[in-house]
Parts: sequence; structure tokens; C-alpha cells
Amino acid sequence: MAAAEKSKTFSIFDLESELMELHQLAYFVAVVDEGSFTRGAARMRVAQPGVSQQIRRLERELGETLLDRSGRQVRLTASGTAFLPHALNVLTAVAAGRQAIDELRGLFSGRVCIGITANLPGINLPSLLAEFRKLHPGVQITLTEADAGAVLDHVDSGALDIGLVSLSGQPPTGISSQLFALLPLVIATALDDPLAHRAAGPLQLIQNRPLITLPKGSTLRQLVDTGCARAGFLPTIGAETSNLRLLTELTSQGMGVAVLPAWAVEAEPAPLHTIAISRPKLQGQAFLIWTHGPANPAARAFLALAQRHLPHQQQTAGQPPSSPSPRGRPTAGRAYQARSR
Repeated sequence: MAAAEKSKTFSIFDLESELMELHQLAYFVAVVDEGSFTRGAARMRVAQPGVSQQIRRLERELGETLLDRSGRQVRLTASGTAFLPHALNVLTAVAAGRQAIDELRGLFSGRVCIGITANLPGINLPSLLAEFRKLHPGVQITLTEADAGAVLDHVDSGALDIGLVSLSGQPPTGISSQLFALLPLVIATALDDPLAHRAAGPLQLIQNRPLITLPKGSTLRQLVDTGCARAGFLPTIGAETSNLRLLTELTSQGMGVAVLPAWAVEAEPAPLHTIAISRPKLQGQAFLIWTHGPANPAARAFLALAQRHLPHQQQTAGQPPSSPSPRGRPTAGRAYQARSR
């Protein structure tokens, strides 16, 4: 007898029960929230008579009146007040179950779209992607290389899930970010350049000198143009190339001077002399970016992994060494054969 009573009590909230259906609970909660059958039906996008009929059916099955319909606004009865939290619990549990299944499905066969800017230091992207693939072998990974502005726009619009970018300032409002590297700029010259004796100096040192630089639209070019404007002159563009290695090689051959991230000088094999810029101070910043709470389960998983891999604290990437050139040429500045790594 006790077992039978227990079974009868549980059947009210049994999701498999023929006496109660989830849509009845959803209609009931919507009407309570809105205080009206008409507004509740509009919220559920069904006809009002259908909502009324299903709630009447629910009340008959429970043997209690849940809603007081006598006034202009629908109100809960004492039974309705007692029943409401249980209805909410059932709907919440079902929604959580569906989300768990969706996330599991997304991690089995989902997709994550990542945007990157070229020549980005401070991150071993192949290693990060390889670890993610081991954890989630069914997820398809799409990499898109573009300038920083395009990556920001695509992350903001949802076309990309995650971005790894170098910027001249902070990401715009609405974009979540993690700073993982600071990228100070230096003046780079050939070893026999007239400036090769300098260890440091203002950006005006490059005034009226042919400048080898990246095209407009790149973060480096934006930093250079802004720095020259602050220093009170327009740069004299000697050559533009989107290839950072070619840029350093042209500079090492004496075709002009360059303003480069310190890490880039160290990472390229061309022999260069570097001069610390005393004013104005110029540096880029490397960010992991995303929109708040990516809906894609695969994107959330990649974001969590990337946040663990990348440092949250500020760091300076690629400070050049202060030792003499490997060629044995003494200098007051920094002359060295940049190492490839």
C-alpha cells in the first residue's frame, strides 16, 4: 500500500507519465509569469484557446485549481503556488539535460573557427591545436589568417569563434580578451648604416630616411604611423611588403631602415642592428579574444584550453640581447645575427 501511494505521488512529476506533458508545464509557467492567458500564449507562440485547454487539462489531472481567473489578472491559487516551484524544477532539469546532450554532440562532431594575425609571437599555436585535437578528435578546426581589424570584426559578428591578434591598443567594447604578450618596437638598420652606432634614440632618427614597412591596415603600420605623427613628421616610405622576413632582409641590405617588434628582429635570420626607441614609446599587444560566452560547445572547450596555455599576466616578448654581434663587431647598441627559432 505504501509503495502504491509513493508511486502515485511520484507520477505527478514523472516525465514519462501519460498524465502530464512538458508543454502543459511550460504553458502554466508562461501564464503565471505574464499574468494573462493571452500574453502567455503569445510568449509560447500558440493560440490562446489551446493554452487554456491544456492548463484546464493539467488541473483536472491534478485534481486542483491552479489559477484564479476571476480578476482582470490571472493569479495563483494556494495549490498553484505550491505546484509552481516543482513545475519550474522539471522544466529547468529538462533544459539542462538538453544542453548537456547538445554540448556532448558538439564536442563529438562540432567545429571551432579561429582567426589569427600573421607573425604572432608568444604562443605555440601548433602545439595548442595538437593538444585540442587529442582531447576532441571529432571537432573540425578552421584557421583564418587576416589583419587584426578583420579578425575583430568577424569575432564580433560571430563568423569566428576565437581570435589571436596583435593590436595597437585595447580590443573594442563588447569583445572579451586576455592579454598574453607586450610587443615593444625598435628601430632596425643594416650593420653598416650611419645609425648603427646608436644604442637608443628618439623616433625622429628615421625622419627623411627610406622606411621599409608593412602595408597599411597592419597593426605594425598603424603603430608606426601613429608614432611618427606623435613625433611630428610623416614617414618616408621606401618599400612596403607584407612578408616580415623579406622586410628584415631588405633592411639588412641597406635599402632603408625599419621599425619592428623586437621579437621579430630576433626571430629572423638577417643580421640587423637595433636601436631602442626612447620616445615616443611604441609597443603592440597580443590578445586572445572572444565574444562573451560562446554558444558553440567546441569553441568554449578551445577557449578554456587556450586560457590555460596563455599567460594572464603581462609579459614582454622578444627583448633583443645586449651582447656584441656574433661577427665580433663591437657596438654601443645591439648588433647581432638574429636567431631563427
